[in-house]
Amino acid sequence: MSISSDDNNIRLWNAINWECILNIPNINKEGKIYSGCFLNDDNKNYIITSNFNWQKKKNEKIKIYDFEGNLTKTINNSDIGTFFIDSYYDDILSKNYIITSNINCIRAYDYSKNEVYHNYQEEKNNSNHFDLVINKNKNTIKLIESSKDGDIRIWNFHSGKLLYKIVLNKFLFGLSLLNDNYLFIGGDKKIYLLELKNGLIVKTLNGHNLFVCGIKKIIHPKYGECLISQNSWESQIKLWLIDKN
Repeated sequence: MSISSDDNNIRLWNAINWECILNIPNINKEGKIYSGCFLNDDNKNYIITSNFNWQKKKNEKIKIYDFEGNLTKTINNSDIGTFFIDSYYDDILSKNYIITSNINCIRAYDYSKNEVYHNYQEEKNNSNHFDLVINKNKNTIKLIESSKDGDIRIWNFHSGKLLYKIVLNKFLFGLSLLNDNYLFIGGDKKIYLLELKNGLIVKTLNGHNLFVCGIKKIIHPKYGECLISQNSWESQIKLWLIDKN
């Protein structure tokens, strides 16, 4: 999937030959689409979209498209400015959720019920929340999020309770788990490796020229476990080799 935020366009590509197999133009009438994701429900694949209207502060709802480009559903009470959107399937409950990081909170939606599941927000905190990851460790599902106020917050996904937070006093953007114990965090021109247990930054990666908004751990066919990253606006995508030592 590729996303063009300015003209609200999503395209699907065949990754074998790079043929464009679907083009969905003008997803939102106004504002921009900063993020999209896939969702599989009842063995059918869908595209989840978002909206952020900086000028009018009035945002359109989350829209669901099938792989034919048909609008199949909109999510109730989802008209909130969204930076990042993702889907999560709880294999114990056999339920799909949509999770968004937004202008003043993290929010989860129950996909089948088409309703808000939880708002994850500390009292009196109206900071922008930029990214999130889900960490299922044993029987606890944790939602980890980054914020403009410089805090990493860890929530119990199903109860909505704030478990703890790590105060870093840095501008924080993209997130990606290395494993259950370590978290990559995108900052201002840097990527930090955070040890979650003690809240300490154990390594800093330099090489970007603006805020690092996108981070993802991948398995490369030649190099093995790697990190892929990109900063905001026009920039190169960088591939980092992960030294397991």
